[in-house]
Amino acid sequence: MEVPEQSIPEPVEETRVPPRSQSLSYAAVILVLAGVLVMLCLGVVESNEQKTQVWRNAVVVAEGKPFWDGVIPARFRMIREEDGPFYPLVQEILKQPNGAEILKDWRFDMREYVVAVSMPDSEWAPLVESGRVPEPGKPEVLAGPMCRFDRFTLDGVEFKVVGKLQRGTAGLSFAYLLPDSGDVMRLFEDSRGATHGWIDKDASNREWTDAQQSDESTRVLLASTPAQPMIARGVFVGLLFVILGGAILQVRLLQAFCRRTRIFATLIDSTHTHARLFRAVHICCYGALLLLMMIGFAFPLVHRLALLMVNDLFTRGDLAYIGNAYMSQNILHATVATFINNYIVQTLSITMIPSLLVPIWGLLKTMLNLAIAGFVLAPVYTDIALRFAFHSITVSLEVEAYVIAAYATLLYGVHLYRGLTKGSFTQGAILASKIMLEAVALTGILLFIAAGYEAVTLILMS
Repeated sequence: MEVPEQSIPEPVEETRVPPRSQSLSYAAVILVLAGVLVMLCLGVVESNEQKTQVWRNAVVVAEGKPFWDGVIPARFRMIREEDGPFYPLVQEILKQPNGAEILKDWRFDMREYVVAVSMPDSEWAPLVESGRVPEPGKPEVLAGPMCRFDRFTLDGVEFKVVGKLQRGTAGLSFAYLLPDSGDVMRLFEDSRGATHGWIDKDASNREWTDAQQSDESTRVLLASTPAQPMIARGVFVGLLFVILGGAILQVRLLQAFCRRTRIFATLIDSTHTHARLFRAVHICCYGALLLLMMIGFAFPLVHRLALLMVNDLFTRGDLAYIGNAYMSQNILHATVATFINNYIVQTLSITMIPSLLVPIWGLLKTMLNLAIAGFVLAPVYTDIALRFAFHSITVSLEVEAYVIAAYATLLYGVHLYRGLTKGSFTQGAILASKIMLEAVALTGILLFIAAGYEAVTLILMS
């Protein structure tokens, strides 16, 4: 019996990645080094600027007994619940059976504090970045750099912002400050919901005991202060250089390695034969990361909430084992914990295995994860320049591994589809399986390197 010519499956030809000019690789190295250098320089500038902030080492406690003598006594009240940034969302959450617990865990009910402090007149002027010092006894306040209102009311009394606190005033970025004197102090009585707290101007330089750090009865306000806009934009540009250069460099190194060893040949050679798909996946994934990073910078309050959520995940949530590993200062322990989450959980279990049934899932899930990561990584606060100078390498290594995994899942689907439509499903399935297996191995290696680098840099820098 003669087999019709058109029914014979087309053989799969091996297409090696051709040697390329080294100029692009050199340019990528220059981009990475330039990005790191930009962030290091910005970190030095920011560090020098921070030295001019008189309360840069302050700790602000909204409720709790003082840990030391000589602290500044203060009384705290929140602005009206209706003025909270997420009030409509809070009302919807409270309608749920476990709404109160959700608010406690995720802090959607956060609002600005109004803080009345008792301190000498001479200590007020250095805190003012613009405007003037509030007059004692009058409903006038200094606003933290992240406060939303120029006017607000407490129990029917209207308060007016007459000045801005220094940008680097730790603990008071989302608070209003006024002198503890005069008739307005009736608004800070216990019966009106006020709490008793304190401020220590130099608490960051003190020795904290384990009991003090774990005291759940003490409510410490977030110490982070917003970065100067120029610094934040510069960090974004530096990170862009590192991410772009890092992606190019990693791809070029992998292609060169494949040409010499033929390891991961099926996957790496496909970056040439399916170059458009490879580039498209990079654009989608890196675009999601960078776009949400810009949005995070534009919405600092939502970004603040996202940081609180992430902090909860790493301290008492599902990722607490990673936080504990880093707190132990054990580099190997931290490396393994990071690798388990980034590779075993996020890449294998949640990305690649489900993509065996729905190939597009890998790309969609990766874009979503990178969008969330980009939002959280937005350079909103101070000290981010120096941290990113080193952590940007981690970001580049991890993101490229995730992108390769997403690309492999799509290519897996492409070969299955082609095999099915061209009458060579078995051959297509074998090729698709080889690509997935190579991607599993390659992303594991990349993410282990990234986990080790992250553990070393974060622990040594801490």
